Amino acid sequence: MPDDALRLTFDIADATAIYAETMTPLTRASGAAVLTGNRFVVSAMRGRVGDIAISGGEIDFTGLSPRGQPVYYRFAATGGARGMLEVLNQPPLLVLQSADLEPQRFISGSGTARVEIMRPNLRDVPRDNYEYKGSATFKDLAIAEFYRGSDLARAAGKIDLTTNQMTIDADAELGGAPVNIEWRQRLDVQANRSQFKVSGVVDSSTGDVFGIPTRQFLRGPVAFSADAKGDLGALSTLSLSADFSRAALNIDPIAWVKPEGAPASGEVDIVFGADGVDVRKIALKGEGVDLAGSAQFDPAGLIKAAAFDKVKFDGGADVTVTLTRSLLGSADVALTGAYLNAGPTVQSFVESDDAQGGSQKKTQPAMSLRARIDALELRGGAQFRDVAFDFARTPEAIQALSLSARTDRGSPLSVVLKETGAEKGPRQSVEARTDDIGQLLAALFGVASIQKGEGSMELFLDAGETGGLSGAFAARNMRVIGAPLLARIFAAGSFNGLVGLLNGDGIELSQAVADFEFRDGVLTLRDARASGPSVGITAAGAIAAGQSGAVDLRGAVAPAYQVNSFLGNAPLIGDIFVNREGEGVVALAYDVHGTSDAPLVSVNPLSALTPGFLRRIFEGERTAPAVDPAPQNGPVQPEP
Repeated sequence: MPDDALRLTFDIADATAIYAETMTPLTRASGAAVLTGNRFVVSAMRGRVGDIAISGGEIDFTGLSPRGQPVYYRFAATGGARGMLEVLNQPPLLVLQSADLEPQRFISGSGTARVEIMRPNLRDVPRDNYEYKGSATFKDLAIAEFYRGSDLARAAGKIDLTTNQMTIDADAELGGAPVNIEWRQRLDVQANRSQFKVSGVVDSSTGDVFGIPTRQFLRGPVAFSADAKGDLGALSTLSLSADFSRAALNIDPIAWVKPEGAPASGEVDIVFGADGVDVRKIALKGEGVDLAGSAQFDPAGLIKAAAFDKVKFDGGADVTVTLTRSLLGSADVALTGAYLNAGPTVQSFVESDDAQGGSQKKTQPAMSLRARIDALELRGGAQFRDVAFDFARTPEAIQALSLSARTDRGSPLSVVLKETGAEKGPRQSVEARTDDIGQLLAALFGVASIQKGEGSMELFLDAGETGGLSGAFAARNMRVIGAPLLARIFAAGSFNGLVGLLNGDGIELSQAVADFEFRDGVLTLRDARASGPSVGITAAGAIAAGQSGAVDLRGAVAPAYQVNSFLGNAPLIGDIFVNREGEGVVALAYDVHGTSDAPLVSVNPLSALTPGFLRRIFEGERTAPAVDPAPQNGPVQPEP
């Protein structure tokens, strides 16, 4: 029938309109209707769809014949974000299905929308035959667990919707960080449906949102921009850029720090796949830093390979690093370059449970390391040249360890792994030999008071359940300069001349030996003694690691050792006057207790007048005293 053949107008009140069999109907509808020969239009409609208020609505049956002509439902909606999305996510629209979101995760927010839905004028309409478009604004929107368990909060922005895609542009807070989000969601494909552009400012408290443990090395704000594709719950690619200029960066293992205000920027490009994660680009460039490399991880997060052609941190490193994983699972690392500062790493290891032995032995992963470094800096500023280091271990034991180097004064250093051949106790030891024992003590323990000297140190690797290290030290022709703890002992015994030497040119020691043990954070000395032309000294006891580690030492001091020990070397009578090697006839017993940063020193003046076999009475009979480890609140600076 022609349109002009009929015109009928009437009002509608309290009606119900079904625009899709599976969607919430329009109820309490009112409006004005016009029926012509081949068209039916309802305008000025008002009503409700669930909790959503509808206004300015229109239903337009564009053609009543033939069947299947388009019907348009146009309306404005106002209400809560969850209510709107519950309707839009009903079949056949399902606008959230491809985003792996449920309306229940929209925990707050409100909005207004203008929507148009088109369907053919048929009783049963497949989903693919629907078309829709619309736009909306929203505010105070919150989505629970939006990304990696973090909520999206205080979002305000705009949504544009078409049959094929949904686009969102919003300002919000993600994990507490202010961000801008551009989210494009394809509705007509099955893969790579989501595309995100996120920019904003984060700090160390929000880095966990992106799976980066920034608290360890970042302090301050970082402006960033990220582009990601894939699905909301499973990204396929991620590109991230960041400006670190306003932040401070620190890498503790190599003692590198970038202060606030120094320019630096970073980039990361990642591809996610069924075989794992391919980090195709890792770059950090700026004042005092140039890092460039790549890495690959398996689906469980275990690193498979890595290659860093540039690892340059001023005062920290100038090396290249590669890592490969063998078929048996061992991580094989190669490190070469001009310079590496490993002092903080050595300090952390020496003062850790791994070196000192914990109450339970830890299983270590299989790995190997091959390092060739032109200049290696360790603790105390100790420098070594032409360093060649090789190391290999299985989860059960160390298989190989060797190091060769020269000090900055040209003295050789050799470290090797040895088999002890013992049936009981430690079966392996690490022996270090050098013509500059002072450099070795500085490099390992931060001891700055020993200079020069030839000697060796052997560490026995305990294979028992308790872990720990024991060892022996022997050296000759050393010089001691400074040494505050030793100066306190001399001062307590009124050996002012020795104090003067110690604070001046130093005290020469012809020989020194000691047995020691690291266990549960405590260094225990047994039968330690040293002697030279000016003094002889013995020591035994314990020092706990840490800046305020407990100290409990005892021993004896013999001044003018060469003259003083002359009588002690006499046959028969020497055994009466001298009780142990390293002491003389005239010797004071001393005792040190308290903490390493504030030790208390006492001497027994009567012990200077007693024969050696009686002096032990004045020293006391304590053996290997138990000392609790100090809190790990700072580096320890042990004294000789």
